[in-house]
Amino acid sequence: ICEEIFTKNINLKQSDANFARQVLHPSDGIFYLDNSRNFRNTNGLWSMHSMFPELLQDMEELYVGNVMLGDIMLNETSIDMKVEANYGEALGSIYQELNGAKFDKHVLKYIPKSNSGFFTYNIDLNKGYERAYDIIIPILQQEKNPRILQNVLVAELMNEFINTDAVFSTYKGSMFGTFNGVKRVKTTRIEFFYDEQTFEYGEREVESEEDMPIFTLGFSTERADIPNKILGHMARLTSQFKNMGNYWVVEDAVLNSLPLYIINKNGLFIFTNDEDLAKNHSNGYGGNSLSAREARKAKSSGSMYAFLNWGEVLDRLPKEMFSSEQNEILDSMRGKSGVLELTSSKTTRQKTIYEVTYTFEGTYDNAGKYLLDLVNSAYILSK
Repeated sequence: ICEEIFTKNINLKQSDANFARQVLHPSDGIFYLDNSRNFRNTNGLWSMHSMFPELLQDMEELYVGNVMLGDIMLNETSIDMKVEANYGEALGSIYQELNGAKFDKHVLKYIPKSNSGFFTYNIDLNKGYERAYDIIIPILQQEKNPRILQNVLVAELMNEFINTDAVFSTYKGSMFGTFNGVKRVKTTRIEFFYDEQTFEYGEREVESEEDMPIFTLGFSTERADIPNKILGHMARLTSQFKNMGNYWVVEDAVLNSLPLYIINKNGLFIFTNDEDLAKNHSNGYGGNSLSAREARKAKSSGSMYAFLNWGEVLDRLPKEMFSSEQNEILDSMRGKSGVLELTSSKTTRQKTIYEVTYTFEGTYDNAGKYLLDLVNSAYILSK
């Protein structure tokens, strides 16, 4: 390795023009990720090297040119990141079809103005499937292995016999999710105990209060009848599923004690643990929904948009949810406002560009220190 690098001058900068250009960017930090190498070195594919070497080589060719390039800029009151996802011709054509879904504006009615964070994501599974089928099936058909050819036959027959339009119309293309803070709710849980005198085990119901994050997750659909068939069948099987008219409720679905609400209206299929949304806003929040300015941002972004008021999220989370050590790190961020925004470009066959901006205020030494505090806080919340 040393001889190649120092004597023969064989290195990534000489062999990859993308990397050579990236290291010259006048940013505070860069990153480079070659997904084709990650695919080649995946441990789960070790058996394919010996059993299906030609197939593995064909699949590797799909990932050629799949490189992630990124820049990080540390500004006085913001941290900016730009990520460029580059594709090869074949894989890029699949991503272009997947990310070409039309934004469904109806999802905006179910995002409240008071949210602490939300995301929208658009994906056309039907066109993505058709394009992937046209590219991958011919590759598999070239194999001589009987097991692979058998699976190819099954895939071709399923493609002919299954009503793919019905399958992909159930999920039309737009997805959204919201975080609306934390509410303290009453819960009932089963507590198991052991009697040392009688040597008997037992159980009892214990009522308590829990801090519950309030979330909503939904997607657009053209076939509301299909989810209704499933929900109706589940209601006949168990009393946990109940049709309340404007919404469905699944009893004891969260923490084995709290209900989950399902809304299947207005071309949307929505899951939420927000009782207020289900009972009072099943047709959307109306004038209390997302502001026109934020709605325009979500609609004008490419396949993805996200917003998170990080300072508000930390302030809403009760300290009782974390240990004293965790709170020490989180306290360094509490009281500091910080807003994160993710946007994406339209996807072409060559690339998609993602931009992340984190704007902050408050007392801090410098943007680098603020970034480290932010990473530490995010790590704690993810544990």
